[in-house]
Amino acid sequence: MNSRLTMRAGATGKKLPAVRFFAWLCLCALAAVPARAAFEDLGAGARGPGMGNAMAAVADDVYAAHYNPAGLGVMTRAQFTAAYTQLFSGLTDDSKLGTSFFGYAHPVDEGRLGTFAGALNSFSLDGGLYRENTLYLSYGRLAYIRPGGGELFLGGTLKYLSSSFGSFPESANATNGIINTGRADPLLSGNSSHRALDADVGALYRFRTHYQLGLQVAHLPRPNMAFSSSDSDPLPLDVKLGLDYKSLISNLAAQVETKKAPDGSTDSIFTAAAERWFPKALAGDFGVRGAIAAGTRDYKQLNVGLSYRTRRVQVDYGYALPLGAVNGTSGSHRMAITFHFGKATDQEETLEMLMETLSGLKMKAGTAVNVERSTVTVFIATELSEDERALADKLARAEEAITAGRYGEAVTLASAAADMDPGSAAAWQDMGTAYLGLGNYGDSLAAWEKAYGNEKSPALKEAIRDYMKSIARLARSGAAAALRGGPRAAQRAVLSRSEIENLMNRGVDLYVNREFDKAREIFERVLDSDPGNVEALKALRRLKEEKGK
Repeated sequence: MNSRLTMRAGATGKKLPAVRFFAWLCLCALAAVPARAAFEDLGAGARGPGMGNAMAAVADDVYAAHYNPAGLGVMTRAQFTAAYTQLFSGLTDDSKLGTSFFGYAHPVDEGRLGTFAGALNSFSLDGGLYRENTLYLSYGRLAYIRPGGGELFLGGTLKYLSSSFGSFPESANATNGIINTGRADPLLSGNSSHRALDADVGALYRFRTHYQLGLQVAHLPRPNMAFSSSDSDPLPLDVKLGLDYKSLISNLAAQVETKKAPDGSTDSIFTAAAERWFPKALAGDFGVRGAIAAGTRDYKQLNVGLSYRTRRVQVDYGYALPLGAVNGTSGSHRMAITFHFGKATDQEETLEMLMETLSGLKMKAGTAVNVERSTVTVFIATELSEDERALADKLARAEEAITAGRYGEAVTLASAAADMDPGSAAAWQDMGTAYLGLGNYGDSLAAWEKAYGNEKSPALKEAIRDYMKSIARLARSGAAAALRGGPRAAQRAVLSRSEIENLMNRGVDLYVNREFDKAREIFERVLDSDPGNVEALKALRRLKEEKGK
């Protein structure tokens, strides 16, 4: 849609109301200079518009079907979304412009075989006065992994475009821009709908751990969207190139968009955008974003957005305020809700682990807390049965004995806890750690295998599996003493549970501030005192990934 909703018609100088002008702009060719209004990129959802639609390098969810189909290839969970937009609210003629978007994306084999997506994007003016519908069928996947680092994702979208208009007084009484002629308009009284096929392609390249380069080319076949068979109105080729710096909780993006203007020149828009998430343990994540954009033809726009998300649901709000060509409007408002299906992504689980560590989920006022191997699993209950209290007591005493280096006592306590609840992953973890401290690698591995079998969290199961591999490898190499302290055990610093928790908090702070070397030292200190601390092990593994090792 052309950004000027109230413009001069041809060379007459007469101003047209937004409703009449928009219909005239979309359907007629009366202006002195050709006008382009059909199937303008108005964005999709609320997150992308909150970032000024600078999403070519950021796209990583169901909306990638619109912004860059290659971004579908990074998805591992299915998503369904619904969104609504009120465009340019507060226009003086009370015209109502809005968009609706519905989409579903389904990764195949958790994204290993790519992701398919289908979507419907609908624009309407005053209900049915004018309407544009776009059906999407998209696919994206990982196409190439460069040795030494770098991933290339490719994607494509096949689109079915349809546009239609309702009934106008001008159908039987055409206007020449100044007066009504009393004759039927040959276009408005003719075909009132048009359909065409369209296609987009995209690429997304990840490199140097945090950087992403994105490219989207829209309207590849340049479909002709003119209502009259005697006219030509091909959609212009639209190219977007973006760069994104992506961390665990933020995006910093820049994007350049170019397309052919109605007068044959090239229109361009430059957008700078930022997004930041503020995770809150047990309360979900809160996000803020914003963007500023400027371009040719006096295009200027300010965008902001807010989000709230849990593992299953995300709600987004976006607001855009034009600062240049469009006057007399209070801006555009967008709302979207997205549902996530399947298990959490590695990024979500890592973020959750960090926040649980930061918040210190140990004790809430007036709430009984049952800690199952406090560094591994935490759950909160308002009341505990007598058996649950006895189990919690044995687990706490076993962990205290491990911390103090009393491994034999810890084995006895952990064994008693496992007898009480054979399905307690925490009991088997304590037992495995205690056996390791005694140098009994076979029994330690057997206990950790039990812990692995009873653990429910996919992320912790993966961490336990890596730990088991380390124990087996060290046992084979005769270097187990390096893991459990060996001859230096007596010199090893024995830390209390609160000291370990404080160290983990410091390590997470350093991690968030990207002081990776210092964070590694902190987590290694935790493991020196508590070799079975799975969260510290997982944090070290994440640090290795961040450093590209």
